[in-house]
Amino acid sequence: MTSIDETVDERRADDRPADDPRPDGGSTDRRGSRLPWRRDVQRWLHLALAALLGVYVYSPLHADPTVGLVVRVGVFPALGLSGLLLWRGGRLRAWLRTRSRRAGR
Repeated sequence: MTSIDETVDERRADDRPADDPRPDGGSTDRRGSRLPWRRDVQRWLHLALAALLGVYVYSPLHADPTVGLVVRVGVFPALGLSGLLLWRGGRLRAWLRTRSRRAGR
């Protein structure tokens, strides 16, 4: 008797494209990403940038013009970009994949 997990693994193996370089299917997360740690790294980076912004706002550092410039030019835009990537990163990567496939034709 086969378990549900074995059936799901067999189904995943059958659904894989023929040109998939990973013979065993590799490590995937529930969203199907080949690099499950990518989203975790992005999330920690986003939290670290938010912490830096919080330190800037709630400490006496906001009076220093150099720190203010670093926050305005570096931290704040990076925080916005990392938030957008967390929010719509999967859709962006899918769009880039389809675009690169079209260009390869």
